[in-house]
Amino acid sequence: MNDGGSIDPGEAANGSRPRRGEVTVTDSRGEVKRRIAFYAKRITNAQGEVIACMGLTRDITLEREIDRMKTEFVSNVSHELRTPLTSIRAYTEMLLDDETDDPQTRRDYLQIVLDEAVRLTNLINDILDLSKMEAGRKTYKFVTVSLHGLVKKVATVISADIQKKHHAFDIRIPDADREAVCDSDLVHQSMLNLLSNAVKYTPDGGKIALELIYDSNTYTISVSDNGPGISREDQKQLFSKFFRVESTLNRDVGGTGLGLALVRQIAHVHQGEAGVESEPGKGSTFRLTLPFQPPRPALPTATAPKKPA
Repeated sequence: MNDGGSIDPGEAANGSRPRRGEVTVTDSRGEVKRRIAFYAKRITNAQGEVIACMGLTRDITLEREIDRMKTEFVSNVSHELRTPLTSIRAYTEMLLDDETDDPQTRRDYLQIVLDEAVRLTNLINDILDLSKMEAGRKTYKFVTVSLHGLVKKVATVISADIQKKHHAFDIRIPDADREAVCDSDLVHQSMLNLLSNAVKYTPDGGKIALELIYDSNTYTISVSDNGPGISREDQKQLFSKFFRVESTLNRDVGGTGLGLALVRQIAHVHQGEAGVESEPGKGSTFRLTLPFQPPRPALPTATAPKKPA
């Protein structure tokens, strides 16, 4: 189906002026497959007689998709920024208006303001990190680390959150330790993002497993849970910026919607892969697979001395 005019140069050039337009090509189900820009002009001789018609077309599908993604990104960022700012303003106004003399209530209000400020800071940091990585402007520090140390460090950081929700936490690591070259801060962040999601989306008293698996040239960090699971349709967009699975179980779960997008980008930086296996009602398993020795940094890096995890 064509919208916005015909791309037949003869028809398009009937007028005295050149004609520009855009055509949307859809399939039988109405889904957009291509967007084509066209330019048509009639060519005349010295007597003003039409002797030919010229037509040019250009596929602008990718450009329009990028425009759509930019618009969606700005909309989502605005929404995510507005939410914590609204809370900060509301509770600050209540404190300034002296609506309560109870010290504990005032402390609770201040804690909410602090929590929302931290949430806002994390969101901005995530946006900046992701934007820099996508644009190739972030500097990386590839160092040699102990994988045992890396896994144990993340497990220690997340343990308090796991205990709050009364989850069972199973850590599985090989007996032998191995070293890998990576940006340890980013790999740590990836693991923490995966574990944080598992903690948040799994109902209280659930089961979460963190596993380290060695292959010949790669290692895999696996995070499993017995939460609500994810449909195949949602899995297609799961690593997209700001995408969140919509369900009654997830409605009250906070987050920026950037965690998994960061995980995938960090995997790309290390020339690795990030993926998920899940079925509704049967939990999820997220995997981050990275090479022990990246062939070469995927993006500009900064050198740094060898350090433990």
